[in-house]
Amino acid sequence: MCDRCQKEKLEKTNTAHEPRLFLHPYYDDFIERQIIRIVIHPPYDTPTFSIELMDWLSEEQRAVVQAHIRELAIERRFAGFFKGESMRILKHAAKIRLSNQTIEESLEIFRSLHEDPTLNSWQHLYYRAVLDNPDMLEYLVGGILPDRIA
Repeated sequence: MCDRCQKEKLEKTNTAHEPRLFLHPYYDDFIERQIIRIVIHPPYDTPTFSIELMDWLSEEQRAVVQAHIRELAIERRFAGFFKGESMRILKHAAKIRLSNQTIEESLEIFRSLHEDPTLNSWQHLYYRAVLDNPDMLEYLVGGILPDRIA
């Protein structure tokens, strides 16, 4: 567990109703795969997001992932990261439009840089969400970007 999550965890323990509250990198080998996805919602100049669990997770895995997200306040904490990344990607799109590279190529490079050591890093999840969202990609390629980002 990363240091930030460890601070959120503190002394929280399991209950009879929920025997496991947290994922463990040594015991939960299923987390080698991407376990959640971020879905980005318009408007893309001030987007919002939702977190979804991957369909392939078993019920037991889903339960511990949901508890992990809830107990570590992942959605609340990710919101700050998401806001910063969303502003950065708008600035990046403005710069890329002036270059010889495509938005998709650039974002794919960013995504691939962040897939190691885990497909569940916030950066990887963010860039995967953008690449999986054709409407947002279209906006980044040709939409009217906010003036404040230039």
